[in-house]
Amino acid sequence: MLGNIASIVTLALFLVYIIGRIVTIYKVKSIVADRLTICNPKENKGDFNIVDEITIGEYPINTLLITSQNGIYSFVVYKVEYDKNYKKIVARESVYMLPYLNIEQTLQINVKLEETVNKFEISYLTSDYRRITIPLYLNMKNGIVSELAQPKHTLKSILYYLFQ
Repeated sequence: MLGNIASIVTLALFLVYIIGRIVTIYKVKSIVADRLTICNPKENKGDFNIVDEITIGEYPINTLLITSQNGIYSFVVYKVEYDKNYKKIVARESVYMLPYLNIEQTLQINVKLEETVNKFEISYLTSDYRRITIPLYLNMKNGIVSELAQPKHTLKSILYYLFQ
């Protein structure tokens, strides 16, 4: 009798633990720790540890600075093309790749940010295996680029948080 009660209590505690981990996975999903900054290309960037500078597109008038807080892996900039209604991406072409960006290192991207439809998109993996996708267009609401970031869990990130 006492053994059955102990087994049921152990099973209940295990279920509570798993539910807590699942809640943690969904809470962490929307967090983007990396610092994303838009500035004028002529501004002094002395506060940033810039390791690479790239120019994408024609007539860049904006500078996007991406500073890694925990390490960035498989960083790729894509040129994207949409269908006739501009609702679905039909083609992606890689225009820049960086295998790793260390902690507190910054990548400078010179680009013209479009107002409505993005021509370029950034995608990278975080140290906890989440895929972050950032469409490069102006945030007309308030100008904050990190609001445009779309973090998504991968199978690895779900397993990472379950067994952490």
